[in-house]
Amino acid sequence: MLRLLNAFACLVGGLLAVGLATELPEAAGPFAGGLALAAGLVVAVRAFRMAVMVGERDILVRGLFRSRRIDRSAVLFVSAYPALVWRDARGRDRWTPLTMFYDSGRTLPRFTRYLDEPVNELARRLGVPKT
Repeated sequence: MLRLLNAFACLVGGLLAVGLATELPEAAGPFAGGLALAAGLVVAVRAFRMAVMVGERDILVRGLFRSRRIDRSAVLFVSAYPALVWRDARGRDRWTPLTMFYDSGRTLPRFTRYLDEPVNELARRLGVPKT
């Protein structure tokens, strides 16, 4: 359900951008409208596919704009933001936000458990603390 809402919001944003593009001068309007619609569609598909997939050796985090593969043994903890905090091969601490589970504070109360439960399950499956 939340995946569909994320994708729908991005698609509506793209359509609104197309509507605004129609107000541009005649030569730029169609180009800007097509560009806005294409960007809205790409972001809508990415929003629908946002996920955290835990494999035997690594974790694939598919975000809104990029995907990242993280070695399971590198994960230090899951932060309250929520984000994965991990250490790279050079020993630097890194941070990968899990935006698909972010609660902006405006989420309807009946949906917040759908954001909290997967983060708790992720920390449990990885065997790391959630802070």
